[in-house]
Amino acid sequence: MFTRRIQSLSEEDFAKWFNDQLEMQENGCKVWTHGRNKAGYGMVKIPTAKGPRLAHRVSLEMKLGRPIRDGLCALHSCDNPPCCNPVSYTHLTLPTKRIV
Repeated sequence: MFTRRIQSLSEEDFAKWFNDQLEMQENGCKVWTHGRNKAGYGMVKIPTAKGPRLAHRVSLEMKLGRPIRDGLCALHSCDNPPCCNPVSYTHLTLPTKRIV
């Protein structure tokens, strides 16, 4: 698994850095341009977490202003795993119950 280490950034600086790592596509997806896991989801190392996190969850948490509870997942309506666009509900939507 590839990750991007970010050390000692403020929350504001991290948000700016994070958004700079996204590439806008014609379909409206904002695609994570760094490391991805085997399923194609973007992975990022953030200062406040012990290990790498899924980039789309980090993006949605920044938009919501709060963490996504464990056991909940974020829905990719666009079916594009590296998409981190929480602004448009046609891409990344609010957490839903995880389907087991």
